[in-house]
Amino acid sequence: MIKKPLVRSTPEAEGIPSAAVQGFVKALDRVGRNGHLVHGYILLRHGRVIAEGHWAPVSPEQPHQLFSLSKSFVSSAVGIAQGEGLLSIDDRLVDFFPEFMSEKVSDRVKRITLRNLLTMASGHAECAVGRYSVDNPGADWVRNFLEDELPYEPGTKFAYNSGATFMLSAVLKKVTGQDLTEYLRPRLFDPLGFGETRWERNPDGLELGGWGLWLTTEEIAAFAQLWLQNGAWEGQQLIPRDYVAMASRKQIENAGVPWGGPPDWNQGYGFQFWMCRYNCFRGDGFAGQIALMMPEYDLAVGITAGCNDIQAELDVAYASLIPAVQHRALPENPEALASLRAVEAGLRIEMGVGGAANVAFLPERYKMEENKLRLETVSVAPSLSGNAVSIKLEYYNRTAEFLAGIDQEVVTKTSLAYTEPLGVAAKAVWHSGSELVVTALPLGTPSFFTLRFSFDGNKLVFHHSTPIWFRIGPLDETVVGTRF
Repeated sequence: MIKKPLVRSTPEAEGIPSAAVQGFVKALDRVGRNGHLVHGYILLRHGRVIAEGHWAPVSPEQPHQLFSLSKSFVSSAVGIAQGEGLLSIDDRLVDFFPEFMSEKVSDRVKRITLRNLLTMASGHAECAVGRYSVDNPGADWVRNFLEDELPYEPGTKFAYNSGATFMLSAVLKKVTGQDLTEYLRPRLFDPLGFGETRWERNPDGLELGGWGLWLTTEEIAAFAQLWLQNGAWEGQQLIPRDYVAMASRKQIENAGVPWGGPPDWNQGYGFQFWMCRYNCFRGDGFAGQIALMMPEYDLAVGITAGCNDIQAELDVAYASLIPAVQHRALPENPEALASLRAVEAGLRIEMGVGGAANVAFLPERYKMEENKLRLETVSVAPSLSGNAVSIKLEYYNRTAEFLAGIDQEVVTKTSLAYTEPLGVAAKAVWHSGSELVVTALPLGTPSFFTLRFSFDGNKLVFHHSTPIWFRIGPLDETVVGTRF
């Protein structure tokens, strides 16, 4: 949990009616439906928290995958390092890696600067990192990036590229001798009051940079407030002000990219930050992780989610908050504030509803037919206490064993989503005597699983639905098994 909480206040004290903030919360709740979920939010005005909420069973203390919101933290580290004289954003990339220089490094690659990496204009036509991490897991990511053939001159074309941010992470490791988390700890994380942090690594042990950071919603909100304050925090200039000014304004055109249809993907790109309408800017990550800065309104928003419609999240903030902002304190409204706090306290992810009462059944184990999930066996049994179902899914590379509560969700640490174990909140509902539906939320991830078990004699029909699953993709698969 964050060690030094942000200061709390009321919406009225900071110039926004509680009713307008409640409209924001309810609109976010409507965005988070049908498997596209909002997990948590924190809203700050004038640097004070005026609204916050988490959809149970997600808790405020739960670190969340940031995905590409991690990039904005790399940008912060680059700005700090430049301020310390360790690098310049106009330095050439190749000059940091003389050990990789060879005839395979093209003249275009030799012209890539750190500024080009920051603006996603390295000369690539698409993200480079997938070729290293997926097609060739043993590849040297730095060498492969430097030996890429570039279709464009660096600095001339925007192409969203997590590989570019990874290379910034590698440069920072070179010049500081520290991992990103080590370097940022005394310079950013401790001053902002962050708790323990972790950043996922590549096979060579380098922190990924472009993704892989885990933080709480409050830590995201504190970061957003830091950037809203031009890099200053409690009297300290954590990130050089001139760097913040450059990073948070349009540095390259990004309109017209193939996937950039929504309006807030066409407003320009800074240094690992997206420009937005209404003179706002943001960092964001896959499935709705957002740090939104609204300078003209002195608003900062942090959001964690499992929602593929980031534009809808942004639109909620614009529509609900901008018209309501007043540049003066408002009279306190205890009734409206109490209504807002009640809505915040009642936020909950729907973990399975309806169905029959608890059904008595015997433990069973099924051998599954060959399938895309590479699921080999399924075991279902009543728990010893009788108020939960014990599920065991044996895949080719991992085993997920967990409890699903009958009346309420139960949290188990298991490998349901990824090979590494994570806390999973799960609830079971019998839709009939022969059909069991389990909903499961791997905490801190955008995934939400619906597992349907249909029993028919010695046969099991197992249906797995997950609309958002980062490392594998959306799933809607049916697998048939036979009882051992």
